[in-house]
Amino acid sequence: MMRNNVMKDMRFLLVVVAMLTVTLFVPWEANAAYQAEYDISTGNVVVDGCGTTCAGHVITGTSTKSQNHNIIVKGSHTITLKGLSVETDVTPGSAFSIEMGNVELKLEGENYLKAGAGAALNVPSSGYVTINGPGKLTAIGGNTGAGIGGQSGSAAGTIRIKSGTIDAKGGQGAAGIGGGAGGNAGTILIEGGTITAEGGDNTNTNAMPGGAGIGRGNAGSGGTVTIKGGTGTVEATGGMGIVGGLNNRGHGIHASVLTSDGSDNMGMKIIAIGQGTGITADNMQKFNGVVGNGQTGSSNRYIVYGDAKLGDPWLPVDGGSVEISEGGSLTLDTNTSNKWSLGNGKVIGSGKLINDFMITDGTFGSDVLTYPRYIKEDMVPKKIPDQEYTGDAVEPDVVIKDGKGGSITLQRNKDYRLTYEDNVKVGTAKMWIWAVAPDYLDVATGFPIEREFKIVPTNIKKIEMSVSPDEAVYNKKKHDFDITVTDGTHTLSPKDDYDIEYDENADFVNAGEIGVTIKGKGNYTGTVKKTLTIKPRPVDIIDAKAADRDYNGTREVTMTEVVLNQDDIIEGDTVKVDTKGLAGIIANADVGEYDTITFDPDAIKLIDENGKAVTNYVARVPEGSLDLDPPVTISKLKHGTPVATGKSEASRRYEDKFACRITVEDPKPGATYLYRQGVEGEEQESNYFDNLDVNQWYTFVVRVEDNHNVEAPKEPDDQYLVRVYVDKLEQEPPEPFQIDFKKNEDGTSYTATMPEKENVLYSFDGGQTWLTLESGGNIKTNCEPGHPYIGQMKYVEDATHKESEPRIVEATAPMEQVQPPTISPNGGEFKGSQQVTMTCETRDAVIYYTLDGSDPKVDGDEIGDKTKRYTKPFEITDAANIKAIATKQYMQNSRVTTAKFELDDSLETRVTRTDLSQVEVPSSLREVGYTSISDITAALSRVLTAHSGYTYQNIAYYDITVMVSNDRKSWREAKLEDFPDDGLTITVPYPTGTTKAGNDFIAAHMFTATDARLGIEAGGIEEPTVSKTANGIEMKIKGTSPLGVAWKAAAASNGNANATTNGSNSSNDANGANGTAARAQANSDNSNGNDRNGGGSDEEDNGSTDDGAAGNASDSSSSSAENGGGLASLLPQTSDGRTILLWVVLALLSAAILGGLKFKRKKD
Repeated sequence: MMRNNVMKDMRFLLVVVAMLTVTLFVPWEANAAYQAEYDISTGNVVVDGCGTTCAGHVITGTSTKSQNHNIIVKGSHTITLKGLSVETDVTPGSAFSIEMGNVELKLEGENYLKAGAGAALNVPSSGYVTINGPGKLTAIGGNTGAGIGGQSGSAAGTIRIKSGTIDAKGGQGAAGIGGGAGGNAGTILIEGGTITAEGGDNTNTNAMPGGAGIGRGNAGSGGTVTIKGGTGTVEATGGMGIVGGLNNRGHGIHASVLTSDGSDNMGMKIIAIGQGTGITADNMQKFNGVVGNGQTGSSNRYIVYGDAKLGDPWLPVDGGSVEISEGGSLTLDTNTSNKWSLGNGKVIGSGKLINDFMITDGTFGSDVLTYPRYIKEDMVPKKIPDQEYTGDAVEPDVVIKDGKGGSITLQRNKDYRLTYEDNVKVGTAKMWIWAVAPDYLDVATGFPIEREFKIVPTNIKKIEMSVSPDEAVYNKKKHDFDITVTDGTHTLSPKDDYDIEYDENADFVNAGEIGVTIKGKGNYTGTVKKTLTIKPRPVDIIDAKAADRDYNGTREVTMTEVVLNQDDIIEGDTVKVDTKGLAGIIANADVGEYDTITFDPDAIKLIDENGKAVTNYVARVPEGSLDLDPPVTISKLKHGTPVATGKSEASRRYEDKFACRITVEDPKPGATYLYRQGVEGEEQESNYFDNLDVNQWYTFVVRVEDNHNVEAPKEPDDQYLVRVYVDKLEQEPPEPFQIDFKKNEDGTSYTATMPEKENVLYSFDGGQTWLTLESGGNIKTNCEPGHPYIGQMKYVEDATHKESEPRIVEATAPMEQVQPPTISPNGGEFKGSQQVTMTCETRDAVIYYTLDGSDPKVDGDEIGDKTKRYTKPFEITDAANIKAIATKQYMQNSRVTTAKFELDDSLETRVTRTDLSQVEVPSSLREVGYTSISDITAALSRVLTAHSGYTYQNIAYYDITVMVSNDRKSWREAKLEDFPDDGLTITVPYPTGTTKAGNDFIAAHMFTATDARLGIEAGGIEEPTVSKTANGIEMKIKGTSPLGVAWKAAAASNGNANATTNGSNSSNDANGANGTAARAQANSDNSNGNDRNGGGSDEEDNGSTDDGAAGNASDSSSSSAENGGGLASLLPQTSDGRTILLWVVLALLSAAILGGLKFKRKKD
């Protein structure tokens, strides 16, 4: 019975479970989120207009290459790709094509698009696609089509990626995301997601590169790429070109405009692999970002563009570089706990690195400017130039330089600000330079850099002076002047700023100038001279009389009287016009009567009753003219018998003819002269007669003719006869000329040439022989270098001119220059003495030299006091600056050869070592407690074995003797005074059984003396830094004996294996803990938080491992749920509220049934 009841109960339970299970698989209502679901495996999918109720679409399923199904979308839609796989072989064609409109693609699970020819996801120029995750899309373009973007030769539309995982590869020559082969990039906007884009290879032999990873096709142009993500990864790789290899790879990102639209891309990981830097754009001024780039296989290289920001570090720089270009900046986020490890990498460029303290290791290039920076003392000029007093606050600026070589000038009020004290009056003022955050900080917070500067008196020459009254006129009284002095802005105080002095003989009564000297004081310095003026008193001319005269061609007449207005003259003064030599000016020069006259004011001189000049008054001429009463009369000039001469000249019109010009001696103004050839010739006004023959006598007549102003004499006194003989004319010699010398082909002699001129004879033999130009008279060959030559030129006689005198020119043929001497050796350091040898390539040249750096002086047979003639090699024992020249007759002296020799008087060292057990303990060590050699060796061994790896068994102990020499000839034992403050360098042979390559060494040296200069005490021990050399162990010590040398097997080294710093082995081990083993050791010690041991890096590694594990688990879970079969597909998802609710109900019912069964069994 119990069993039957149990079976009934079980059947009831199964029925309930079955009902609930059906409920899980059967929707409660029609899903209103999608208008339709499409399965690509059943055929082509076309998504077209869907009315006003369209809320989205789902496309799923698989279409193989053999099925050749594809997807076409028209209009604006929201489409979910859910586990979609489409591979088509349509030519031309795409797996997914957006013909027009704005499409949003949502990705669920893994989706796959592959085209046989054309873009995998075709977004033409009229299309707009937005891609969202969280799923993945793989898009592989067909022949010449983009992975996502345009077809062959066409531009892409707008592609916007907000999230999800995108893997896109272009077909031949096409972009992974962007244009098809030869196509424009279109508009690409990346705001997030994980994006991998690879351009298609170019397999043609046309030498074109492959397509860009993101951007345009291999022969395309234009397009805009915007990367403005919050977080995400962009990895873009250019396709290969079949010709040119890596050098012909397409760019990772290639567009006309690359921008970040104001974003600093702090969370974006951008990698571009391709030509050059992997990224190129015609305009990328507004792009900010850190881009990893370079050819495939190159070392890690990252370039910072614009003003970028880096959050959690993602760059593996070890062995590579981060380059911040000039004008750009990289800001490291301080809100993250993860610092950036460069490893063996470095930061280079000349841009800004802000918050550099977020970097734990690596190196910075010398041009990198790290920020925040400090304004330091050495950046500010030590001396501020003196400033002139202005009457206002003086606030000079300073030039503060930063960067390598002072390449950056800081800007006032942006990078620094200034405050002042005591900066108005003459004296010492103070200036404080304060840094302005965030780029610059004060070295000590709150403590600026202080500078003093002088405010010096300003030169009073810059002042302006005003005088009241501004115009003083002679009035027979003393004038008082009120003087005001200003500097253009301020009125100066006569009490504090200046003193006034007048000329010693200053006259404040009479007309004239008064010298004023203004001397600065207090805030002003220097002197300035000014002038005060008392002007003469004007007096009017009221009447005048002039003397009659004959015509003279001028308007001037002699004044006999000039009357002044006595009312203008102060009582007691006597003033009149001095008429001696005074001329008035009438209206015309011709004969006639004139009743008005004018004067030149400057010609009128005033005198007193004694005839002395009067300066207190000035005559004032009436405006216009003054009446003459009686008028002045100008009479006709009576001309006497004329006298003339004649002179012949070459005709200007007739060849080989002459002309004659007749000149009247003492011609009268206004007179008319007439001329004729011969007594019966025709008269003419011109005095020029042409077409005359040479060697002939000619007669000419000149006559005076009566006119308005001149009365001619009566006949025959009115004419004059001139006899002229026409002879050939004298010629001036040719113009001064130059003889040119040109070297002949024999390389030794010269040819001399005089200029070529017509109608000229030439001579090179002192005038004995004259040759024409046609006969080569202007040329002389075989001239010897350095010899003088005389050339002559003269004009030949012709029809009108006599032969000229010769023009004589002397010139010297060029001299060859002697080759400069050679000094061997050509300078340098020497010890003891140095033999010097001199030679010269010019045969028979003589060498002269000096030893003190002055130029050798040789002038013929005269030789300078410090100049010596070289005859054989000589020795020098002191420093010398040798200068030498070579000379030879008829040749120019050579250039100076210089060789500077310095005497090396530094000490050379030579070390001898003796086993320490073979010597006795020095008394100086006994006095400080070392009574035996074993005491000494024990002290040295304690120091040496304190270093890791060095044991008592591998130590050698020596007694060291150091020999020193200045000249390598004589040697002596070193004394304490021979040791420089930082020690003397010695080389100790390697201990027996050790080698340079096989061992590492350290040393400990005990002092045997006390010396304050060297800072040593007897018994003290120093640990010198040792270096391994070919000759032994090199070190610097302060004093000699005893010395302990320890060794161990050589360790593998990443750096310089030849140097060991004894005192820093421990720190070196810590610093070197960069490898896996070192980090593991560091992490095994839970109490060690030292970042130098790799703690920071380990935290990053652990974090990334956790993230990776989480990511893998998530992916695995998603895969099971999507593909699934079985119970996994029924597990509740956080986004599925219905399933969660059902599982809760099912769990409660199951628990109730089980509880009921249990209760019933107990009851039964």
